[in-house]
Amino acid sequence: MIELDSIWKEMEIGSSPSAPGKFIRRIYPETRFDLFITLKKPSNHRALKFEVPLDSLSGITELPSTRVLTSRLDKYQDTGKALLEIELVNSGFSEVFTILVNDLSAVIIASENDQVAISQFLARLHHWIFFLEHSGPEGLSPEAQRGLYGELWFLEKILLSQIDNVRAITAWTGANAAPQDFQLPGVAVEVKVTSSKLPQNLLISNERQLDDTSVNTLYLLHLSLDVRKGSDETLNNIIDSLRSKLKPSIVAHQMFELALFKVGYLDNQRARYDSPGYFVLNSTFFHVTTGFPRIIESDLPSGVGNVHYSIERSACLPFIVDNQAVISTILTGA
Repeated sequence: MIELDSIWKEMEIGSSPSAPGKFIRRIYPETRFDLFITLKKPSNHRALKFEVPLDSLSGITELPSTRVLTSRLDKYQDTGKALLEIELVNSGFSEVFTILVNDLSAVIIASENDQVAISQFLARLHHWIFFLEHSGPEGLSPEAQRGLYGELWFLEKILLSQIDNVRAITAWTGANAAPQDFQLPGVAVEVKVTSSKLPQNLLISNERQLDDTSVNTLYLLHLSLDVRKGSDETLNNIIDSLRSKLKPSIVAHQMFELALFKVGYLDNQRARYDSPGYFVLNSTFFHVTTGFPRIIESDLPSGVGNVHYSIERSACLPFIVDNQAVISTILTGA
């Protein structure tokens, strides 16, 4: 893999052109694809350019953009070429952009021809757009790490012990920003994690999260964690464990990797997640049904939405259900 960051840094300290311009360097010249990285002056914006034959675009007219990067498609009728370009406009994401460019370059050079390369490039770019819209430049926040750990705990300890790998990974809908973290036929599970001392409050993100209108049964799983540096199970540990369990199923393994990507976990940043460690002090399932302390969409007056609120755990105690009841519901969908 080319050290792209080093090349860009060399460009940054190089002599600036007398007028606005750019430095350009071809990468992977040994392949059949025309890939270039550039640095625009004086903004120091980094970019990736992919030059392709104009007749290989197959009706593509524009590229997706986000607050972090812009994309453009330039067509040159006189040369019969087209240029697909993605430019970083938020320098705070420089590290992630380097990973992005390496990833896009890898899918391009592994392609059989220009049409496949463009298709793979666009598909992967859309995944990165989703990632950038939902993630920060420094990786997952401590809160997001704990939340992801909780979802993976349920996936590994409960789902994978009861249903096949593909069904279990398909059920993990939290990675797609669905109302609940897990959705199976007839049943949904929302996972909440706390690490504070008593009283423990469960933070609810919106009025749909605990709404059971469109599902037969909705459970809320609360994990109380002891968070310590340098001990117990880390986020990396549970991810490695799941990868090992899912490896025999190519489909499930690929789905899992894509889901990790969507929630903002990158292997290039895994050193950030070697600490802290987590120990599950308590795991409790609650049946979210009539009388459960919650706010749902039908409770809200017209014009009110996107409601954030918290629930004291003690208020949920009358709705406790045991693990076996949850497992039975998962298996039967009733």
